[in-house]
Amino acid sequence: RTDELIIMLTQAVERLAGEKIEPPSPLGLGDTEALI
Repeated sequence: RTDELIIMLTQAVERLAGEKIEPPSPLGLGDTEALI
């Protein structure tokens, strides 16, 4: 079950990363750094 949670988290991070990378915006990068 823990593996499923890790997979879901990784997939969510990849989706957010992809959305942030498409439009190059410093605000998006700042948000990701704040979350980390």
